[in-house]
Amino acid sequence: MASNINPNSIDNTYPIAGQDNDSQGFRDNFTNTKSNFEHSRDEIDDLQNNALLKNALSGSAESADAHNNLDGTMLTSAVMKDMRLPVSLLGNADGTTEIDVSTAYYFTLSTGVDIELVFINFINNFINKVMIEITVENNPIEVTLPRDAQNTIGPTGSSYYNAGNNSLELPTGVFIYEFFSTNGGSTLIIVPVVEEVSTP
Repeated sequence: MASNINPNSIDNTYPIAGQDNDSQGFRDNFTNTKSNFEHSRDEIDDLQNNALLKNALSGSAESADAHNNLDGTMLTSAVMKDMRLPVSLLGNADGTTEIDVSTAYYFTLSTGVDIELVFINFINNFINKVMIEITVENNPIEVTLPRDAQNTIGPTGSSYYNAGNNSLELPTGVFIYEFFSTNGGSTLIIVPVVEEVSTP
């Protein structure tokens, strides 16, 4: 946007030395100076509220890292270099395990018991995807996939997917799957990345 700050509104030749000067000139300069300060404040506030930041601003209540939330704004014609995706370490899983797709791209968990995966914060009409690394510590386990999904497109070629139960039946080992959805999680597409069974 064009700035509303107008330095030309201030007469820097006023007052004129060696003569009486009309007080109106002082008032005009003070008024225009105040107006420019107000425009400066509004424009700086606008930048602080909307600009992307490398670090948090001095005196900000935010943490030391700047968290730029674009809130769904389109980023166009961008060149990405040295981009990193966040990892969420869920630790030991037992029972219902919530995967918040808004917090990370790669999730890790370990378990030796049956679990159920529940996905939250898939966004409708956008492709959302996450990867989940599941370490099965002992005993075959069942990983139940979302029960409310209208359709699950299971991992093609995987012998561990049970379409009848909408679950993954995993032996001891390390398994990595990628999960996609384009309709808010109603349909879940599953792609196997690693299926590494531990040798007894």
